[in-house]
Amino acid sequence: MSEGEDIYVVDFDLCTECVGFYDEQQCVLVCPVDAVIFDPMHTESREELKAKYLKLHPDRAPTGGWTEKLDAERQLIS
Repeated sequence: MSEGEDIYVVDFDLCTECVGFYDEQQCVLVCPVDAVIFDPMHTESREELKAKYLKLHPDRAPTGGWTEKLDAERQLIS
C-alpha cells in the first residue's frame, strides 16, 4: 500500500490480502474511515493469493489464514 494524493492505494502486484500473514486483512482493520473496499476488477482466488504469497516470500513460512468473512464479503460485491 502506498500513499496517493489524498488516499492510500493498494498495489495489487504486492497485495496478498494478508493471506500467509494474518487471519484478517490488516488494511481493513486499521483504516480510520472504513474506506477499504474490494475492487471487482482485481479479484483473485485463495489459491492465486497463496501462490502470490509464496512467490513474494519464498523463504518465509506462512502464518495466519483466511477468514470465511472475506469470502462472504466478496460474494456480496459480485
